[in-house]
Amino acid sequence: METDAQRCRAFVVAAELGSYSEASKALGYSVSSVSRMIADLERSCGFKVLEKGRFGVRATQQGSELLPHAKRIVAECERFSEVAESISSGGRGVVRIASISSVGMELLPRMMGGFLRGRPGVSFELTPGDYRQIEHMVRSGQVDFGTVRDPVPADLQSVLLFEDELVAVLPQDHALAQRDFVTVDDLAASPFIALEKPESGLSEVADLLGSAAVRLEPAFSVWDDFAAMAMVEAGLGVAVLPETMMLRARFDVAVVPIAHSSRRSVYLAWRDDEGLGPAARAFLESIS
Repeated sequence: METDAQRCRAFVVAAELGSYSEASKALGYSVSSVSRMIADLERSCGFKVLEKGRFGVRATQQGSELLPHAKRIVAECERFSEVAESISSGGRGVVRIASISSVGMELLPRMMGGFLRGRPGVSFELTPGDYRQIEHMVRSGQVDFGTVRDPVPADLQSVLLFEDELVAVLPQDHALAQRDFVTVDDLAASPFIALEKPESGLSEVADLLGSAAVRLEPAFSVWDDFAAMAMVEAGLGVAVLPETMMLRARFDVAVVPIAHSSRRSVYLAWRDDEGLGPAARAFLESIS
């Protein structure tokens, strides 16, 4: 059964081409189908919209008044189809990502930039958080994706984003600043600025350093990478941070590798494929 939009399209095309036969060719319908759609439209309107003569077909006086409205309906339907196709192909929509600061500052912007080329209808929403908060946001559906660390929770799907190592961040005038590498024991002699969230028990550095981290008794505790670097720059102590954080950091500090440092694996995780919209699925395909 034809829709009102199809009937309007048949009316517009027949009026513009002046022929049911030409309209049927343009629309891909039979002549009888075009004639029936026009007849159905006229019954719903209560008056004739097209009239036949030696000239072919043309709009009646009443049809001429309706024609501009029918054209707008046809144009909106075409626009509707274009937008629907764009959304379905991932060309429109919002991709929501919760991220730790090191990934949100360095890696994600480059990934987003490559994906957005040719997709002006897509936008991103980035939400900062720690790993525990991010896992909750992914599970609850607040975001499409979240950055998580190894081991990835069993109820989430994931793809590896990158691996990096922990490095020592020292004041420029620190005695260890010119070393090729340092050990955890070396760092234990200085006030330690711990990157942790005491109320939640979260400490990525302690987890990665394992049992050796117990020798690094915190003199200060912060949960912001930039705050830790600013404190190091001010000479308040030393810190251990993921090397990715240091790539674009504009702090006057020394960065020294740690001997036998643990590697950090960071993943992009999502709840399930069915819960992802077309834009989110297209983004995932672009990085997988």
